[in-house]
Amino acid sequence: VPPERADALILGAFTQLVNTARYDEAEALVSSAPCFARLQIIAGEAADDARFAAMMLDLQRGRVVAAVQQMQALAQAGVDAAMLAALHVDAFIRLVNTGDFVQARKLAEGEGVEQRLPYCTAAARQDALAALLLQELQPGGNTANISARLAALPPAQIDTARLRDLTLIAFTTLVNQQDYATARTLLTQVEPELRILRPPFDPAGRDALFAAGGLYLAGQQWQLSTTAFSRLRDELAKATPPGTEPSPLFWPALRGEVVALYRLGRHQEATLLLRDFIGMYPGAPEDLRQQIETHETLSL
Repeated sequence: VPPERADALILGAFTQLVNTARYDEAEALVSSAPCFARLQIIAGEAADDARFAAMMLDLQRGRVVAAVQQMQALAQAGVDAAMLAALHVDAFIRLVNTGDFVQARKLAEGEGVEQRLPYCTAAARQDALAALLLQELQPGGNTANISARLAALPPAQIDTARLRDLTLIAFTTLVNQQDYATARTLLTQVEPELRILRPPFDPAGRDALFAAGGLYLAGQQWQLSTTAFSRLRDELAKATPPGTEPSPLFWPALRGEVVALYRLGRHQEATLLLRDFIGMYPGAPEDLRQQIETHETLSL
């Protein structure tokens, strides 16, 4: 068999393996066949298909940066732009989902993702818009875009539960970053979700309730802060038998509640809470222990 024909047969087999999701076998063939070292310079339809398949294999195996580099080479070679646009968006989603926000931001620069959304399926567009939102919440993101990112995910186009979780996560992140002004713009969406929150609280709801207590405290809305922190503290206490280590969020929630109670002048109530729970659970922070004796004002 002429070398060129042998290469074409091997490359065709490789493409077939990738197309049928037999990735382990495809990887093994790449390792064993010398023609793959020359793939970028081999001419012909079999090589063109194999280059595309190699990019897809990298994408499926999580080698997203390598896959994107191959996409760029394929674009220069004239591969269908619409198909590559959808794959570019898929690569961006994968990077966000694996926490590689540095590389994801490079793909999204300018309109790197948004201009390609029309080439994607409806499901991929939803995933991409969610990923764009999550990217903005990372260090270096633009929190000014958060409200617009959420608005781009209306309930008619995304699962209601997913939209709810994304909204609560965005709100919590903004409060944690002390971007209170932007966080307050989400309260009309967050507060109804917190009002219907019932034990046992899911992680997104639990974190958002704590964040709401902190936001209200920062805004000197003492009663609202007390209510949020006490709901959370009560739920965590009911889930924790006496004498066992409470949730990591328990003591911060109790501290927030005590701070708000002191601001409201309800000192005796705050002291009784501290006495009850410090005696009930191990690991109380020292400043909460001292508070029982000093009655000085705590800070969150």
